[in-house]
Amino acid sequence: MNAKSKNSTLADLKIIRVFSGGQDVPDGGAIFSARANFTVTGPADASLQLLIDDVPKYNGQTNNAGDLNFLIDDLPDGRHEYRLAHEDERTDPFTMNAVATKPFIETLKDSTGDVENGGSTGETDLKINGLWKEGQIWILNGAAEPIVMFRVGSDRSWGGDLTLAAGKIHTLKARADDRSESDLYTVTVGEVSEGEVKITSLKDSKGEVASGGTTTDTQLTISGSAKDGEIKLLEGDNTTPVGTFTVTNDVWGGTFELTAGKTYALKAVAEDGEESAVYTVTVSEAPEVELEITSLKDSKGDVADGGATDDTSLTISGKAKDGKIELLEGANTTPIETYTATDGTWGGAFVLSAGATYALKAKAEGDAESETYTVTVNAAPPETRVKH
Repeated sequence: MNAKSKNSTLADLKIIRVFSGGQDVPDGGAIFSARANFTVTGPADASLQLLIDDVPKYNGQTNNAGDLNFLIDDLPDGRHEYRLAHEDERTDPFTMNAVATKPFIETLKDSTGDVENGGSTGETDLKINGLWKEGQIWILNGAAEPIVMFRVGSDRSWGGDLTLAAGKIHTLKARADDRSESDLYTVTVGEVSEGEVKITSLKDSKGEVASGGTTTDTQLTISGSAKDGEIKLLEGDNTTPVGTFTVTNDVWGGTFELTAGKTYALKAVAEDGEESAVYTVTVSEAPEVELEITSLKDSKGDVADGGATDDTSLTISGKAKDGKIELLEGANTTPIETYTATDGTWGGAFVLSAGATYALKAKAEGDAESETYTVTVNAAPPETRVKH
């Protein structure tokens, strides 16, 4: 995890250790919780950021030895890349798969190796495997009944043989006993029938959006099947496409945008006029995010509003509209720390002095302020001298 640094003073920028569920997590490993602790190092007394898939998510301040811990309890499901950043320097990625709220399809294999999500194979006899916490996993193909069941092993893996029909695009998903479902895994088996035009998947930033479903995202990702050529994505009776895509190896897809506050009847149309079935989605207005401080933690856990701690280094988190957040104390206009709200959340580490009570509040760019969150940092105990 060494940083590719332009400056020798940043050579110590590093993700040292990732710990979750009582054990160390190796690069490329999996965890079964949304909670993990990242032990990192960087320049002394420096502001560091932890990035997820190159997007800044968490902020923190190293101590005078250059040490810092990011204790995160809202990690996103799935395989993601984590990097540590300081100014314009970033570490190499640490890859980790969080399997916290839904099962995960890890690989699909034919006799030659992995078949990627969205890929194709000429074989009908395949092997599938994935991860989940416990119980049984049912594999569904589209909206059909389950086609096979696997038991989750003691190592939390599952998998086995899977037979799929030729000449079709299959949209697989894994369903757990609690009815949570994995993201879709799409594979084309053999030659797709002439003129078969389908919308097979629609995704927002959180995962699959079923036909008839709702999302607050305006930018979506669509995929489908057709013979090679061009596909126009139309809405209702409108002849102006909301997106145009190129079919390659019988698969098409990409991103497109819709306007919030409407319901859309989408259909894919091929060059010969062949149309898919209608895929309906509602894009709702994004709810207003109230600016608030939701959590304050010390090395032992949560510190309640009005509570006390012996620690001077604390971790704060909250909710806000995306943008800059300043953490203020009392009537002081100089921020203790500054954070960036992303996807409605913000937070990171900051330092207070011992022996004082603080009235903390978060301030957004539009001058909106949160309710006050009060915490007392206890005075350090006096030194005890040993008489000889």
